[in-house]
Amino acid sequence: MNLSAGYWYEHTENEFLDVAACFNVTKLIKGFFEKSREIRMVLREIEREKLRSR
Repeated sequence: MNLSAGYWYEHTENEFLDVAACFNVTKLIKGFFEKSREIRMVLREIEREKLRSR
């Protein structure tokens, strides 16, 4: 997976990295992994509801 967060104007002379944005994305990803079990449970319930409504 390639995640480009806070990276602007890549492959040009003006490219730069917004370090704060990059850091915040790493916090977001960390939170996602910490809550992955709960996220899977919610997604499974959504899928069950879809199947019931057919």
